Amino acid sequence: MLKISKLTDYGLLATIYLARKRGEIVSAREIAEFYHLPVPTITKVLKTLHQGGLVQSHRGVAGGYSFEGDVEALTLGQMLELLEGPWDLVECETTDDEGLLDPQRLPVQAVHVRRQSGD
Repeated sequence: MLKISKLTDYGLLATIYLARKRGEIVSAREIAEFYHLPVPTITKVLKTLHQGGLVQSHRGVAGGYSFEGDVEALTLGQMLELLEGPWDLVECETTDDEGLLDPQRLPVQAVHVRRQSGD
């Protein structure tokens, strides 16, 4: 099961909202009110999405955020990478301190090694 943070969840919601209004400038308040979420939290996640190049920021009185990209080309993996940082799909893909796959975290390999050694 993939576990994501609350900020990532909010970031996904904000991105979906902006993508549905593609090309329109939308305020953080509008998104927060639509999902009944705190404005400061939505503002924080929108800033992250802007810094990652996913959404555009527009200054001024009528400012806000917009999504100008290709909705069809955007992947969940790209969004998770931006919001969560580097991630592994499953724990057994995690490497050790030297960047090598850790056999203790590879359940199938650990069973195979035990069978070969007779344990």
